[in-house]
Amino acid sequence: MSSLVAGLLNQTIDTIYSTSSSGYGDKTETILYTNIPCRWQEISVLNVDAAGEKIDYEVKIWLLPDITINKNFRVLKGSKKYIVEDVSYKYDLDGNADHIECYLK
Repeated sequence: MSSLVAGLLNQTIDTIYSTSSSGYGDKTETILYTNIPCRWQEISVLNVDAAGEKIDYEVKIWLLPDITINKNFRVLKGSKKYIVEDVSYKYDLDGNADHIECYLK
């Protein structure tokens, strides 16, 4: 069975990077994926997390579940780089991973 959103993934993300920090605070980006099909929606949402911190999301993306993506990863689309602020896995009625929704800042 294919994903319910597979037919809607008609845009492309250029690159998804993971990030890591050294003991000295230097950040290193590692390219994980390139030319990833997605659904890209520019939004303006202000969310408050459990700690009371306000987060302003700029973009919501939908990805197929075979992508591994986590909070604080970087997403490059065009010439702009975004930070992944929230990741949510969505499941079909049989309990199988259907797609991933991510909010970017």
